[in-house]
Amino acid sequence: PKDVLQREIDQICALGVDLRLGRRCGEDFTVDSLLEDGYSAVFLATGLQRSMDFSLPGDHLDGVLRAVEFLRDVNLSSDGVNGPGSGGPALAGDHADQARPVPAVGEKVVVIGGGDVALDAARSALRLQTAAGLEPDVTVVYRRTRVEMPANASEVEEAREEGLKVEFLVAPLEIIEGEPGRAGTIRLVRCKLGRPDESGRRRPVPLESKEFELPAETVIF
Repeated sequence: PKDVLQREIDQICALGVDLRLGRRCGEDFTVDSLLEDGYSAVFLATGLQRSMDFSLPGDHLDGVLRAVEFLRDVNLSSDGVNGPGSGGPALAGDHADQARPVPAVGEKVVVIGGGDVALDAARSALRLQTAAGLEPDVTVVYRRTRVEMPANASEVEEAREEGLKVEFLVAPLEIIEGEPGRAGTIRLVRCKLGRPDESGRRRPVPLESKEFELPAETVIF
């Protein structure tokens, strides 16, 4: 919640930290310029600021979003839903003038992925639906099992308590158009785990004749 985050920021600043907002590395300053100004060390903690590239038939349709950008919009929205701690910027200080409209999600949301970012996006979507007066309907689809899922176990359980549905051993195949130009359905296939891939995790192998569809007005990668 924003008030908790703001309290923690205030506590850190009270220790003597000089917080300067609205400054971009490479434009307003560089590592070299900071060292020239007398700093003895520079710690870069930029975080994940851009989503991974993906390619799926239908990913050009309206309603298909990327999780990092979606979470940024949620955190910077003027009437933002209090997210579950996605690590996005707080509405404080120089960030206040960046406020933007609250992102809208459809009645049926599918989130593709199994990491903490996917869970944050799913929980934010649930809360946006509730705030819009919709019945919460968000499904996370993940290619492997719960054992391989990298998201924090407690966050998965908390999300399920909020109404999140999770489909394991499922891979996306195609996003199908509903209303003209908009996502309406996602086609998926059930999988089994094969041999380990380069990451050391067992590779998902699609099963024959195990394709199915889910309604998806919003798809978040």
